[in-house]
Amino acid sequence: MSDNTLVKNIPNTITFFRIILFPALIYLVFREERFLFSWIFFSALLSDILDGLLARMLKVQSSFGAKVDSIADLLTFVSGIYGILIFEPSFVSNYFPWITTVLGLYFAEMIYSLIKFSSISSFHTYASRVAAYALGILFMTLFWFGVWSPFLYLSFFLCCFAYMEEIAILFYLKELKPNVRGMYWIWKQNKNVLQS
Repeated sequence: MSDNTLVKNIPNTITFFRIILFPALIYLVFREERFLFSWIFFSALLSDILDGLLARMLKVQSSFGAKVDSIADLLTFVSGIYGILIFEPSFVSNYFPWITTVLGLYFAEMIYSLIKFSSISSFHTYASRVAAYALGILFMTLFWFGVWSPFLYLSFFLCCFAYMEEIAILFYLKELKPNVRGMYWIWKQNKNVLQS
């Protein structure tokens, strides 16, 4: 294997690492190992930032990498929700309408993409990245320090905006594209195509 091929595989290797962590995270929640779960979950969140950053820096972004990253994101998200349900039941009951709204939009976008394109979207918009970072910080502060309401509502708002934007993008696109920056850039690109 050449050095170039090895470099190209680094981001995907990190993404696969996150997928492998999923059963370990589920097991730790089942065993009610809160401390260990929180640190391994934190490492999964950091690896999510790292794989995308390296893919952009090394210029090795691909549709395969985007799809695998979306699968890893889903598994990390599911393990985080499971952890919150078990370790923070009072948080779930206190913020149930907000949590169900965010989850509803998240899964609505995914189901819509599967129905329309027979695949998950893998957009990785700017808004969804910001929302993911905010949600990751929210999860970790919740596990380590407890709820801080202003940041909680900001996270919920960012997630709702990001998932609604992705639903709008799905509605607008005729064919599925990975790594879309956002609705504004799609409109701008289409406007430039029409003018040329």
